[in-house]
Amino acid sequence: MTEGLIVLNAGSSSLKFALFEREREEQPLELRIRGAIESIDDAPHFTAAAPDRSILAEQRWGAAGHPGYDELLRYLIAWAETHIGVGDLL
Repeated sequence: MTEGLIVLNAGSSSLKFALFEREREEQPLELRIRGAIESIDDAPHFTAAAPDRSILAEQRWGAAGHPGYDELLRYLIAWAETHIGVGDLL
């Protein structure tokens, strides 16, 4: 079973992340995706990139009525569960 690990670095105005994956427990985790949600207080901007830095996804929210920190974290986790292709995130 494939396992995934999400690593978060939460700051006051940004949320950075890295997604790692492995096929079996005895294998090392490999970086699959890294990214961030920046400008959380103003107009949040989500980006996700492959290890070669090519952009895999991007989402922008306007300054008016944008989601809060907790909603953005839920967005990130849901996106990760959908896109990394693993059954369970650790």
